[in-house]
Formats: sequence, structure tokens, C-alpha cells
Amino acid sequence: MTPHQFDELGFGGQMWAIHKGVRKFVISIDFQERLFGLLPERPKEFTDYDWRSVEWVRCENVSEVYRPEVVSLSRESKQ
Repeated sequence: MTPHQFDELGFGGQMWAIHKGVRKFVISIDFQERLFGLLPERPKEFTDYDWRSVEWVRCENVSEVYRPEVVSLSRESKQ
């Protein structure tokens, strides 16, 4: 990902990134330095201890960023 792509990306929760061909969970972003804070998987709970496990990588080392699609199910009334 280029710095320009990073700047244009809409960031939000539940993001995943591909780093070195491996899918990783984006736990944090450093906008000033254009860094992704990555974890191997999405944690069920996140504590201060877990911050030591965060891998900080430059945006140029991330090949793809995505959010899983959320599907909304609605009930259709039968008439």
C-alpha cells in the first residue's frame, strides 16, 4: 500500500490486513507515521499486556486491507 492509499483509506473497526501474505487483525493505527498495529488474530478481550504483542508495520509492507462484509437480515412479512 502506498502512503497515498493509506491517507485515502477509510479506517474503522474490524479491519484486517495482509502482511507478508498472512491475514492479520488491525488493532491500531498510527496515522502520523502511517503504521498498522497488527495481531495474528482478533482478540476476544484486549488488555494492556496485549500491547506488547502488537506488530507495528509500515503501510508499504501491507498489500491489502479489508473489512468482512456485514449482511443485514430482515424479516419480510407474509401477506
